[in-house]
Amino acid sequence: MTNQHEHEPHGGHEHGEHDGLFIHIDHKKYHPELHHMKGEQIRQLANPPITAEYDLWLETPGPGDDEKIGEQREVHLKHRMSFYSVLRHIDPGATDGTP
Repeated sequence: MTNQHEHEPHGGHEHGEHDGLFIHIDHKKYHPELHHMKGEQIRQLANPPITAEYDLWLETPGPGDDEKIGEQREVHLKHRMSFYSVLRHIDPGATDGTP
């Protein structure tokens, strides 16, 4: 007798959309297809994709520091995780660009 999840990766838990997994990226809700994604994949999941001018951060609940997610860092996604992007280089003397 075969297990119904025998042919699915990790017992059927590799794909997120089918089991209700969702995450937030810059306050928008996304249903990733995988439970494990690298930072570069999370960046591409966002719409519009997060460009190289921005860092990707994982919001950490509580008093701890948020985590910067590098492009090659693998993240085990959990339901309702929140990510956000921040301009990589901030010039404190910059204006909004209007003369």
